[in-house]
Amino acid sequence: MPHNDTQPTLIIGHDGSSGASHALVVGLALADRLGAPVEIVRAFVIADSPATVTEMLGYPAAVDELATAVRDQLISDTRDFVTAHPGLTAQYIVRAGRPADVLCALSSTDRMLVVGSRGRGGFTGLLLGSVSNECLHRSDGPVLVVPEAGRRHVSAPAARPGDPADLAPIVTAESIVVGHDGSAQSDQALSRALQLARDLDAPVVVIRSWTIDTAPKGSVWDQGYVASFREISAAVSHELERGIHALVDEYPTVSVACHGVFGGPEEVLLRSSSGARMLVLGNRGRGGFEGLVLGSVSTKCADRANCPVLVVPSRGHAD
Repeated sequence: MPHNDTQPTLIIGHDGSSGASHALVVGLALADRLGAPVEIVRAFVIADSPATVTEMLGYPAAVDELATAVRDQLISDTRDFVTAHPGLTAQYIVRAGRPADVLCALSSTDRMLVVGSRGRGGFTGLLLGSVSNECLHRSDGPVLVVPEAGRRHVSAPAARPGDPADLAPIVTAESIVVGHDGSAQSDQALSRALQLARDLDAPVVVIRSWTIDTAPKGSVWDQGYVASFREISAAVSHELERGIHALVDEYPTVSVACHGVFGGPEEVLLRSSSGARMLVLGNRGRGGFEGLVLGSVSTKCADRANCPVLVVPSRGHAD
């Protein structure tokens, strides 16, 4: 059951495409579980629409007429999805402007943007690198990128015979996976994930990747003894548990498992998130996720993961 705290509004971008409709399905289901209000948004650009007499004459009423038509179409496109959740509070918002500008203007630290990884129409060119990617860079609040329905993008190769032990933990379908590297940004991502897990009654799996260069000091070689991959993973897990225990203690009802996993950050996160409810990342990183900046690991995960990816901006982030 949802916690009594006020739940963040979910802002769901919808352009009429199948990808946007799947993002709407995911967003509405999440809002229903959280008891959160929803705003369904469509942007329109006047230059992309047929000219009307009033436009040619320069009357402002033309924009109002177009907005009314877009709103009617938005309601028609989404009515069946919304009526499937009768307990939800849902509003429709139609605004003129570039889609990314419209969505980011609605974002804030207590509002979550939900976008599909592909789109068309009001969100023409909605690809990572376009509108969804722009939202990841510019939003003041968290952005949930939802992959296309039925997509199974095997982004990392399957484990091969002879690979190091503990290449990736087993993740259940209800789990929220969090990438954590010890930075303040990953703490913020973990905090958001723990809040969601509490309200969704979901377990959390916290992942830290490691390589020989990033393993804890003394965990690889000590007085002539070379540790096994399993031993180093255990040392990374222990360091991770110590680093996050204060945050985890704030959510005593949430089941949390920590795993140190050998490999590069993108490979580890994609493998670990396969089949998960959600993957949660900060928009900046270091250490085990060195180089975790938008345009790098977080963008690649948002583009290639099989599950929805929530990217949490640093507090005070603004474009």
